[in-house]
Amino acid sequence: MQSSKSGKWITNEHNRTFVKWFKDRVISRYSESPTTISNTLKWLAYGPNIPVTSYEGYDVNGYTFYTQCQDNKSIVQNSGVCVEVSSTEFHRGKSITSRDIKKSYYGVIEEIWELDYKDFKVTLFRCKWFDDGRGVRGMSQASLWVTLADLVM
Repeated sequence: MQSSKSGKWITNEHNRTFVKWFKDRVISRYSESPTTISNTLKWLAYGPNIPVTSYEGYDVNGYTFYTQCQDNKSIVQNSGVCVEVSSTEFHRGKSITSRDIKKSYYGVIEEIWELDYKDFKVTLFRCKWFDDGRGVRGMSQASLWVTLADLVM
């Protein structure tokens, strides 16, 4: 008999076990054949240097991003962000149909972290997203970390 797991359980289990699985897998492959694992994968598996550096403002490609806390202390406001997401939307009726969609999400930056992986750095913005179903006045309680690649093309 096949046991069925809920989507929430699968997501939680993935989140709980992925980091260890990824590290074990990369280190195992690296020990077998070092040339098959890139430096980027190796450093990601080892994890970032601790402590993580945090910022109230961050410059990239001529743009300066601020946290909402910093915006509250300043005349210049630049904590707002927009991320355009491409995905597939599924509809169930007489048959299951799908279509590719693009959707924009708007939010404000709450935290800026820079992760140092020795050979490279990754900047993360933790954002609080507007719930477009309730309009601008209703802020979603969901926070999500996005990278600069998501924000600046």
